Amino acid sequence: MRKKQVIFDEGEMITPTDYEKKYKVIVEELDKDIFADLLPDKEMHLEIKDDDCEVKETKQKKEVKRKFLKNEIVPLLTPMQVSARLNELLRVYKPLNLEEAKTLEDKDYLEALKWYMKLITYINEYLVFLPSKQTFCAFANITTSIYNELLQMPSYTQVFNSVEDYIVDANFLSSQAGIVESKTTLTKLQTKDAGHNLVRNPEALTINTFTQIDTQEVKQRLERWKSMANIGYKGDNK
Repeated sequence: MRKKQVIFDEGEMITPTDYEKKYKVIVEELDKDIFADLLPDKEMHLEIKDDDCEVKETKQKKEVKRKFLKNEIVPLLTPMQVSARLNELLRVYKPLNLEEAKTLEDKDYLEALKWYMKLITYINEYLVFLPSKQTFCAFANITTSIYNELLQMPSYTQVFNSVEDYIVDANFLSSQAGIVESKTTLTKLQTKDAGHNLVRNPEALTINTFTQIDTQEVKQRLERWKSMANIGYKGDNK
């Protein structure tokens, strides 16, 4: 399997399946490009080395979130902003084809899930951002079609079923809590291939039919038809 490396703006170089490094680089990029105004205050310090008298400027984060000033316009964050930046960072590799994807073990994809979940957790410190098959695939450097194939393979099905459970559960919980629109969420989860192929259970429908039979009227009609048959039909004799 190829180990093509990608160089990011700050000189970071990572391989497509180095999930831990990928997580760290993405967090740094999101902090710099999107979350910068919401990050904790930073204090500037001077670091002086005795050996060469080199002066360096360093930054130290405070533990608390920074407080916004009165009447300050708070930056508006949307999931689309985060999604756009994630795609820029993740879709820089050529995705693995099926044969290449099968060179990885199930524990490798479990490692990808671990760091993907940490990434989603980190993003949700700032705004609601739900996990999806598409962003997981981009993080794991596979396509959704490869995902679907691996899901059906006995050697990978347990791990990918775990991925399915994680994504579906997060979406259902958000829908139940009213954080996202329920109908849109259900449609997304039911979408074939791109979603999770969930099939909605048909609603139970019970039809009770109550018919009351007038037995006396039935007897009268039978007697009438018998008499008509005996004497021959001569019109309606009431």
